Amino acid sequence: MRDKLIEALKTLGLEQGDTVLTHSSLSALGWVDGGPKTVIDAMKETISEEGTLLFPAFTFDICVKPPYFFSYRDSKCCVGAIPEFFRTLPDTVRSVHPSHSVSAWGKEAVAMTKGHILDRTPCGEHSPLRLLPQMGGKILMLGCGWSPNTSMHGVEELAGVPYCLTPYQVEYNIKMENGEMLAACHRQHHFGRRWIQRYDRLEQVLPDKFVRRGKVLEADAVLLDAKGVWETALQVMKENPYYFVDAGVENGER
Repeated sequence: MRDKLIEALKTLGLEQGDTVLTHSSLSALGWVDGGPKTVIDAMKETISEEGTLLFPAFTFDICVKPPYFFSYRDSKCCVGAIPEFFRTLPDTVRSVHPSHSVSAWGKEAVAMTKGHILDRTPCGEHSPLRLLPQMGGKILMLGCGWSPNTSMHGVEELAGVPYCLTPYQVEYNIKMENGEMLAACHRQHHFGRRWIQRYDRLEQVLPDKFVRRGKVLEADAVLLDAKGVWETALQVMKENPYYFVDAGVENGER
């Protein structure tokens, strides 16, 4: 099973030394003997220790609500079985952010996660998502389609679109890896029922040279060039800030 995964990932375009952020659906792969561990082991072997593997460790389901608390060790991520398993591995490091932390393993894991604590927005300039295109990184959409591409939030922040962030800040209590507590004020995402995210539209505007499509076991997979994604989406947002959203019920949709 692991060998099949490795072969499929290599055919898709993943290589030794790659830096790759993965959004995933375990169920889309079909039956995987060994579950998340097998998938992660295959990805590590494919990119090698010279590469860097990243998964979202997002906690926006719980931590953005009272009592506004985030724990490096104990706050579980809400974006699937593979990222949650990856987060708990002893050789994984996690960035510190109350809603959009990222877990990482490999050569640049520490470098890509250590600064996230400085951001006061979900996908700010120190986020691993923002750093990914600067590292020549890739984005793997593994069985989950184009929609859950969180890098698009980073592009929204960079473009300064009017709908993305709350005008106010929330004070969070954050428990660090060593148990130390600190307080930090953050702006949150501001979509709610006002805006419907349509990041699947990236497929319509992203040049083919930045896209590799294939199958990984039973899952449809897409491997994207991160720099190409950011540059393309940023240009589109500058021309039309609302291209990647639709109006929701609080903005007149019925």
